[in-house]
Amino acid sequence: MALVIEGRGKDDPLYDEAVGIVRANQNASLVLLQRELLIGYARSAVLLDAMVGTVLVAAGNEASIPRNLIPCDPAT
Repeated sequence: MALVIEGRGKDDPLYDEAVGIVRANQNASLVLLQRELLIGYARSAVLLDAMVGTVLVAAGNEASIPRNLIPCDPAT
């Protein structure tokens, strides 16, 4: 039996909550999303990658360092 995830990236039901967590904490890391949302590594990685695609989070170059946030309009 294959594991089915409801949504991927921006379609994930937890995406908006993940964005709120990143904005509130002013950093983005896999561990932060895992702990706050009680999810696994793979799902947190997909959520974080989706944020990079929306220019909310800067692309990371080292896995262990939290990613920088890119300033944006709060209405976005």
